[in-house]
Amino acid sequence: MANRYIRSYRIPPHEHVQAISAHFGADASVWMNALEHFGSGNTSDFKAQLSHLQQQGTVDEFFTEFTKLSCRAPDWSDADLWPMFCGGLKNELRHDVLAMGPRSLSLTHTSAHGVMRLSLGRSV
Repeated sequence: MANRYIRSYRIPPHEHVQAISAHFGADASVWMNALEHFGSGNTSDFKAQLSHLQQQGTVDEFFTEFTKLSCRAPDWSDADLWPMFCGGLKNELRHDVLAMGPRSLSLTHTSAHGVMRLSLGRSV
């Protein structure tokens, strides 16, 4: 997602870390600094991790981890990422979210929040 943001707004390389950390928060700053210092690594490793990622904690924790990994697989479109995100949600959550019919990552994330709040009666 961050990579798409950089491309969409044509942010020059020397401003990547600052722009990403400002718009995506502290977690983005950490991985962007690591990327600058250690290189991008093997994208197939990140793609494998992404395709097997499963929600363990809150929706936001899963979304944050999913976003970190998806940014390391820049050749995958949102259309490629969407089913992986849905597939990684907890089973009981995934079925209810899919029934709502969201077709983008952001709408799916928002829908997952709503379902969790309704089912648990608390913040996720």
